[in-house]
Amino acid sequence: MPKSMQTADRPRLKWPRSQRFILSPTGQGAFQSWKDALALAQGNGKTAFDTAQQAWAKSAGVEPEDVTVLSELADSQGKRLEDVVAALQDLGASREQVKSAVERLYSAQLVDPVSA
Repeated sequence: MPKSMQTADRPRLKWPRSQRFILSPTGQGAFQSWKDALALAQGNGKTAFDTAQQAWAKSAGVEPEDVTVLSELADSQGKRLEDVVAALQDLGASREQVKSAVERLYSAQLVDPVSA
């Protein structure tokens, strides 16, 4: 994400093993907008899905693949990075990819760290 889109006032993330993440109120709204966009794209093929994902990511200020991590965090009271990695393992997501997505989502104020 371009530096101009990042929020400078957010403290740098720390990565203790017990760190958990949840959707922020802004993230909850972004997740709802993703569900709405997904509902409109369903049944219209992969191109419609890809277009909806690209448009959502642009409006949220993140990368298109970040919606997978956002979705994984949506129905939780807080998940550790390793929990998200394990949940997305079948999709081929690496730890580094998930960590980068969490960092982008955090910079966009869509996720917040919570204490264990």
